[in-house]
Amino acid sequence: ARRYSFDDPTAILVVVSEQGPVTVLRAGQIIGRSPAAAGVVEVAEIDLELLRGWLWRTSSGGLAKATLARRSASARGFTSWLTATGVLVADPGHRLRAPRPDRHLPRVLETDDILRMLAVVDAELGAEGASALSIALALRDRALIETAYAAGLRISELAGAELASLDLARGEMRI
Repeated sequence: ARRYSFDDPTAILVVVSEQGPVTVLRAGQIIGRSPAAAGVVEVAEIDLELLRGWLWRTSSGGLAKATLARRSASARGFTSWLTATGVLVADPGHRLRAPRPDRHLPRVLETDDILRMLAVVDAELGAEGASALSIALALRDRALIETAYAAGLRISELAGAELASLDLARGEMRI
């Protein structure tokens, strides 16, 4: 069995995967620094409870859920590599779950923001000596702004819209 000393908190385990980038884990982060966990640890002793305990101790430190999710993914990658190389018989990290990151609603533009954007476009339309191209682009911009705001579209939905998705007779656009 392979033995790794986790006494040194600067000890780093580096795993190079053929599928992806290098995974770097501080040994002390996984095993912990409690007296019971310090010292020499058999890799075969890494199990789901050890990983869950590590994740729980990390979460009590006030870290963001996204950070916990990244650390959990690193631990899963490490245990997967240990299993693939035959060090572990079964992958204990396979069932390790991290809290899902918080999802926040996007900020919505206020009516005043839209009116200011339209005022900029209208200024381009009313500019003396404006070329046909600049007028066409300003009309396009106004149509995009009004459509996005009126329909509540995300930028990605608006950018992905195609001319074929527009039904002028019915006044509809398929997203």
